[in-house]
Amino acid sequence: MQSSSIFWGIAAGDTGSATWDWGYDLIPINFLTTDNYVSWAPGTADNPPTDNGSPVYVSALNDGTTVFVDYGPNDGVFDAVYKLNKLQVIQVYDPDKDNTGMHIVSTSPVAVAWGESPDKAGTGTPYLDMGYTTLPLPIEWIGVALSVEKTVAPTQIKVGEEAQFTVVISVPSTAGSAVTGINLVDNLPSGWVYITGSGNPSDPTHIVGTTLTWDSNWNLTPGQFQTVTFRAKAVSPNTDNPNRNVASAKGQSLGATLTADDDAFVDVFEPPQLTITKFGPSEATVDSTITYTGTLTNIGGSTAYNVVLVDQLPAGLVFVSSSHNANYDPATNTVTWNLGNLPAGTAIPGWITAYVLPSFSDGAQVDNNFKVTWADAPGGPVYPPATADWVTTLHTNPRALPLPSPQPVGGVCLQVDKLNIAAPWLALGIFIPLTLFLTARKRRV
Repeated sequence: MQSSSIFWGIAAGDTGSATWDWGYDLIPINFLTTDNYVSWAPGTADNPPTDNGSPVYVSALNDGTTVFVDYGPNDGVFDAVYKLNKLQVIQVYDPDKDNTGMHIVSTSPVAVAWGESPDKAGTGTPYLDMGYTTLPLPIEWIGVALSVEKTVAPTQIKVGEEAQFTVVISVPSTAGSAVTGINLVDNLPSGWVYITGSGNPSDPTHIVGTTLTWDSNWNLTPGQFQTVTFRAKAVSPNTDNPNRNVASAKGQSLGATLTADDDAFVDVFEPPQLTITKFGPSEATVDSTITYTGTLTNIGGSTAYNVVLVDQLPAGLVFVSSSHNANYDPATNTVTWNLGNLPAGTAIPGWITAYVLPSFSDGAQVDNNFKVTWADAPGGPVYPPATADWVTTLHTNPRALPLPSPQPVGGVCLQVDKLNIAAPWLALGIFIPLTLFLTARKRRV
């Protein structure tokens, strides 16, 4: 909703019934934030609540929003993670039936409200026919005495790569007093390690697991700031993408302890990895066709983009046909498949048939090579190719091909034991018939 004049918006729930009636105020989107706290929000009127009939409602402003929920008390450990698209709404229930103190952090702004749910709440006591909007805390509404701003670059990396984090601790010029004894604590996500020597102005005073602590006791007067930069590496994938990194500064001012924090998000993914297998005949004759088969498999952890497979046919082999509508270039004697994207854990089988020219000498060998390339993002750099080869020996006489092994029929293998051929006695005009003895031998199959 929008208007050229100022107006108020109120949402009402269950207006047609007195069973679950409640309402809340609407907030202009420019006031929505990515960091929200829920105040008094019990599941029922009991003390302590006996059920959770009044959850917290969260709605996203943008597609692809990740929402982290700390049920409380606020300990910095998130208990649930949700993925939301634009205007999608979720109901969040604290398992202890009291949503008071819930902390909600998101990768883009969200609207938050608390109120009764017709899906969970019963009628009458102790369920609460009430609700309210959780008001964000824009900087315009409060007087900031200590501030932390955190950024990261790049915001998307592969496992094994590094990202640089920047933390700016400041005392705004509008603050009424200095802040002394400021220390910094930075909590890396699981699966990350700090790069020793990367800290500026210094490395952390101590590191415990993924917790980095600078006991630097900085003193800042209004208008001053302290910048800390460091690098960290993602050594294993974190299933809670995007990975959230939190920096928290604590100091003293006018006898009170001040705390400020901020976060930065990084997507960490396992790169795609393609393998290729190829099969064909070990021997063949000239002036005939050869069919090769192969399979592409993505054994990596993410989608392979712009997958391109090229078969470099050796000289003397001519393309006949293939699967997946390949393109043949007679100038280079190459066959190219543009296969698009291949998700992790999936495979593409295929085949190609080529004609063998009769110009080969007996015993010549042809080496047919497959090569596949891909990227880990649309338009991204191309990975080094995976390859597969198959060598076939050619014969000019079909009778030079090896005879197939005796094949079992119903558990019995037929084999020629004796073959007597009496050639025609042409001079006398006498033909001696062919004598063929077959023996049946048992063979395990």
